[in-house]
Amino acid sequence: MKRKRSEPGLSSLLGVPRPALPPGVALERRDVAARHALLTRIYSEFAEMRCLAVTPVQAAKLFGLSPEVASRVLGQLTDSQILSRKKDGRFALRGETR
Repeated sequence: MKRKRSEPGLSSLLGVPRPALPPGVALERRDVAARHALLTRIYSEFAEMRCLAVTPVQAAKLFGLSPEVASRVLGQLTDSQILSRKKDGRFALRGETR
């Protein structure tokens, strides 16, 4: 079962507002706060550098993650229609053509 976005998380307990992810990003059942922070950080990098297009291996190095975690996060953002996978295997924001 997915957790509702309106439920309080770790950040709300600390009095720190959490940045919002775009609608449609499913939350994980594991460490929800850490997963949310990771998804938000990676989404923010793509949003700030709109032409960013990376392979899973490049993303792992850029974000300091294992290749497996990077692939899962990129896949989750792709499934949520935030990123798209290009023909050459790179991930980029949906709608970015470079």
